[in-house]
Amino acid sequence: MALFIFLSVFSGLKEFTLNFANASDPDMRLETISGKFFTISPEQEQQLKSSKNITSYSKIVEERVYFLYNEKEIVAHIKGVDQNYTQVNNFNEHLYAGDWFAPNSENVVIGAEISRKLSLGLFDFNNALEVYAPKPGKGDIDTPDEAFNKALLFPSGIYSINEELDGKYVFCSIGLAQHFLDLKNNEITNIEIKLKPNTDENKARKELNSILGNDIKIKNRAQLNDSLYKMLQSENLFIYL
Repeated sequence: MALFIFLSVFSGLKEFTLNFANASDPDMRLETISGKFFTISPEQEQQLKSSKNITSYSKIVEERVYFLYNEKEIVAHIKGVDQNYTQVNNFNEHLYAGDWFAPNSENVVIGAEISRKLSLGLFDFNNALEVYAPKPGKGDIDTPDEAFNKALLFPSGIYSINEELDGKYVFCSIGLAQHFLDLKNNEITNIEIKLKPNTDENKARKELNSILGNDIKIKNRAQLNDSLYKMLQSENLFIYL
């Protein structure tokens, strides 16, 4: 009876923890094995759209950058996403203020922790959220303008999931992120995928490798939270023993 009670309680806590950890994670994420960015062709996109294993997919551009607002600063990740992103993981459910940004706009959605640290509200068009990223390339630098790309952003929504994620991401349109980071239209950092119900994962992996090649690394939700899953399994084993 004691074993049954302890394992039942732990199972509930495990599901509760994973609900927060998986809130922003897709069923699968595709990343490049070497480097930071990779390209996707229109033919490959068409194959993904016609796949019988995939419900939806979203192209992502992500980079760690520097944010400045009213002399307050923070380092976080800017995450450019296309219009399919909210279909992949239902991120709209985690908005507690404002709205998701419109495509090809300068509006962004920020985390509650970022909003708190910067004392940043919504629709403040008099004071923009400044974002800076080092310019790629080599050579001497004479002025700060030559060293950094800069953009002005305007928050339209605030999301809340957990403290870690709320302080990590600023979401914007993928076109804005690509222009800000000096990337081409077909350059991305990863692709997030939502699989159709009851899809065989191994079958989906083989299809994705055939479309995008073997230079792509495929991770499921467990692999995206590898350390958390290992910790929970270790705790489960310890409780059982």
